[in-house]
Amino acid sequence: MHRNYIRPQTWPRVRILLGIAADRTMVWNFGFEFLGFV
Repeated sequence: MHRNYIRPQTWPRVRILLGIAADRTMVWNFGFEFLGFV
């Protein structure tokens, strides 16, 4: 099994998924704070 060959292909996908999840949580937190201020 070539793990070093499989990892580079799957790692960017994981980073993208984590990035999307982080962006969504940031948007939700900003939205709740905005509603709180309003």
